[in-house]
Amino acid sequence: PSESHQVLVNHAQFSPRPRESSLQPPSSITITLDSSLKERGQAGSFFSAPEESLAEKLWTIEEATYHPAIKTIHVIIDTFPLGMGAAAELHDSLWRARQEGKWIQVSLGSARLKEYLIASAAHSISLAPSGSIELVGPKSERYYLKGTLDQIGIEGEFIAKGAYKSAPETFTAKKASPKSKENIVQNLTEAEEEIKALILKSGKIDLKNWEQARKLGILSGEEALKFKLIDSVASSDQVKTQLSQKNLSIETPKLASDSLSLPPKIAVIVASGDIVREKIKLLGVFGGDQISPEKMKPQIERAKSDPTVKAVVIRISSGGGDVLASHLIANLVQDLKQTKPVVISMGDVAASGGYFISAPASSVFASPLTLTGSIGVFSGKPNFSELFKKIDLNKEIISLSPYPNLFSEATAWTKEEREIIERQVNQYYQAFIAYVSKNRDLPLDKVEQSAQGRVWLGRKAKQNQLIDELGGVVDAIYQAQSLAQLESFQIKWIYPSTNLLEEFSPFGEAKQSNTSFLKDLRLGLLSDEPFLYWTPENLQ
Repeated sequence: PSESHQVLVNHAQFSPRPRESSLQPPSSITITLDSSLKERGQAGSFFSAPEESLAEKLWTIEEATYHPAIKTIHVIIDTFPLGMGAAAELHDSLWRARQEGKWIQVSLGSARLKEYLIASAAHSISLAPSGSIELVGPKSERYYLKGTLDQIGIEGEFIAKGAYKSAPETFTAKKASPKSKENIVQNLTEAEEEIKALILKSGKIDLKNWEQARKLGILSGEEALKFKLIDSVASSDQVKTQLSQKNLSIETPKLASDSLSLPPKIAVIVASGDIVREKIKLLGVFGGDQISPEKMKPQIERAKSDPTVKAVVIRISSGGGDVLASHLIANLVQDLKQTKPVVISMGDVAASGGYFISAPASSVFASPLTLTGSIGVFSGKPNFSELFKKIDLNKEIISLSPYPNLFSEATAWTKEEREIIERQVNQYYQAFIAYVSKNRDLPLDKVEQSAQGRVWLGRKAKQNQLIDELGGVVDAIYQAQSLAQLESFQIKWIYPSTNLLEEFSPFGEAKQSNTSFLKDLRLGLLSDEPFLYWTPENLQ
């Protein structure tokens, strides 16, 4: 860690508070990463157990890093459901703990590139018997529906502002446009270099072995040992037994302040998913979180009204969504900043509407593998007219309005209707540019150079002044501490309120899903509003 980071950390006062009592403080903690991990956690209720967010896992590692009683951090990685940006954050947190003298042990089941990226920060890596390491990626995946839609008589009619604004291509193309492919390849090239640098940093594997291992693609435990990707073949239980013989081990303790008074707090709010004007229950069936003004407002108000909260960190992981909803949430962030510092931590992706929300913050952090930007707008509709002909379906619209079919799925746009949508999209685009210019204190022409719907990885986003610093949610918390001029603090995790009826409703929110095909379909077909949206979601 940098000297300033070290000073900030030493100001915080932490002590272990295990879930079960012990006469001695733990010298080893175990942290498990599996398919249940999400960006957004959830407070427990009478009907459900609490769900720990990624940010909470990262903060547990950070507290353990600077706690003198804890000597070993054992991370069990079953699978890692988030993207490369989040994986890089975990790598950095473990690396920081390692640099501070903690022994880092990682147990892998079977690992893909992002699981191995996390593990590469460890002193020692074990792979489960019969496990394998798959070094394929990073990659960007996306469905293109035009061919399928043509077959059934549906045409996607969309207008996008920004040469790189590729979201509508899901419906209007059979493959990536040259501009879209150029942007994706550039980001993948940069991601490859970032990942390689992080993995080689540990010194466990040299460049020659790394390149040879990548050529094999999938490595067995024996091959992984040969190329020095791992140190042993052993199950996580075997590793845990070995550690317990040396240390007192305990499952993920909660660490809290020694102080019995009410210390100042930094609130952490997680906003993850599609940005929608109001929660759409139908979308929950397809999977995925949602961000709405209705959901964000009470969380922000709780942080704003609590006198012990001196600063707020908002973790954003979103490809965007509805224009108005994005603006309403950005207004909430802007209003909060008038009374308390607000620091944004970007997850795997904070692009388009996700970037719009971030722009007014006091400070913005992103990982080198975060995808952000995508400053652009699109609008459109599906045209079912040919399908209706095939199935002999007629939709009659009677109206005195000059443009009754503007958002009708039954007809194609006329020349005049297309001009109306183009004008609207251009207006929204110029407003987006102006908003970023004002809130990031950048000249309009400089924002325009970084806009056009183009997506940037964190390092380039910093060069373009779209963000302030490279780092994860832990770094964002310390920045909030610095801006609020706090010597010590506690974390206040602010969760969205839970509606008990939704817990039993089949149309309530579902578990997170990476089914981008369904995400694209629902965003394209269930709204007649312009979108600040980018797809694909993230790097896998």
